[in-house]
Amino acid sequence: MAQSSPNVPVSALSSFVGARPYPALAIGKSFVVYNGPQNVGSYWWVAVDLTTLNAVQNIATQDGLHVPPQIQQLLGNTQYFLFFMTAWQSTMNLMGGAIYAFLQQVGAGPQLARAEQLISQLGTGSILNFSYVLAATFDANDVPGYEAFSSQGYSTLTMQFMPITIGGKTIYAPVNLP
Repeated sequence: MAQSSPNVPVSALSSFVGARPYPALAIGKSFVVYNGPQNVGSYWWVAVDLTTLNAVQNIATQDGLHVPPQIQQLLGNTQYFLFFMTAWQSTMNLMGGAIYAFLQQVGAGPQLARAEQLISQLGTGSILNFSYVLAATFDANDVPGYEAFSSQGYSTLTMQFMPITIGGKTIYAPVNLP
């Protein structure tokens, strides 16, 4: 019979132009440190191993069109989980091209669509900045991910990982807060 332990809380935070705090990701009592430029529009990609909850990729880039190769190669691998956060982003840099398609493929849904509609319909002159967080599996056939979007300040996202142990091996499954 499978045994389980208490869930591991996760909190993710994207930053907003002209404001603190810096982007942050906490998994249980561990912090993944943002390693990109400060106060410069960036995209933060963190891949977490679902058997250890350790970050195996931690990449900040200013490229809003291309998925980093180290992240792209994990597509379809159910052992890993993605956290994608914006940092100090202007609406002129809304994710596009391969990034937009990739985010939709792994689980982006209504919040990314909301961002796209709001910005494309009202324009970058009306909506100047945004923040966005996506937490999703790398499995394109999985359910939608967890998202947060704001055009007025930083976005926060909370969820949990539920440990499931079968045959002595533990894997963590993403779940909503109870």
